[in-house]
Amino acid sequence: MAGWSINDIAVRMGIAKSTAFAWVRHVPSDPASARAQQRRELARQRIADRWDRFREERERHQAGVRAVAAAAVGGVSERDVLLLGAIAYRCANGRARTDRFVFVSDDPGPLLLVLRFLRLHGYDPGDLTYRVSVRSAADAEAAVDWWARVLSIPRECFRKAAVRKRVPSGDRHGCLAVMAPRSRELCWRAEGVVRAVVGEASSAYRDRLDDR
Repeated sequence: MAGWSINDIAVRMGIAKSTAFAWVRHVPSDPASARAQQRRELARQRIADRWDRFREERERHQAGVRAVAAAAVGGVSERDVLLLGAIAYRCANGRARTDRFVFVSDDPGPLLLVLRFLRLHGYDPGDLTYRVSVRSAADAEAAVDWWARVLSIPRECFRKAAVRKRVPSGDRHGCLAVMAPRSRELCWRAEGVVRAVVGEASSAYRDRLDDR
C-alpha cells in the first residue's frame, strides 16, 4: 500500500479514516511512488476536465452574446460609416495632431471599415498608400500577399514591407498602414465629427444625471 492515501487505506480495509491515520502516521509518505503519482495525475485530470467544461460553457455564452449584439445592429448606412470611420481614426491616433490621414491596424476588420470611410470621402483604393510592417522573423513578401488578398487591394499598390524588431502585432502577417495623400482637410473633418459625437453623448449623459 505504499503511496496510498489515508482515504484509500480506510476504504480498502473497511475502517474509519481516523483509524487508518493512527495506523500509518509514523510511516513517512513517498511522493515518488507509483500510487502517489497516479493520484496527482488523477487530480490534474479532474482540474483540467473542470476547466474544459468551464471554457466550453463560457464560449457558448460568448457566442450567444455576440450574436444578439450583431443582430441588434441591422444595416449600416453611409452616415454610420462616416461616423465610425472618424471615431476609429481618432482612437487609433489619439490626440496627436497630424496633417496626413494614417491608419494602422493588425486587424482586417477595422481596416475594411476605414477603406470604406475613405471611399466615401472620394479616395479610391489606388489613391492610397499601403505599407506592411512585420517582425524580422516573418516572411515579408508573404505578409504583403496576405493583406492584398484579404483586403482585395492590387499587389502593386503596396510599398516594400518594413521589417522591424518590434511591431504592434506578433502575428506573421504583421500590421498594415493605410495612408491617404492630400488629407489634411480629411483629418480636420474626422476631428470635427468626433467632437460632435462626443459632445452629443456628453450632453445626453449630463442630462440623465440631472434627471436623477
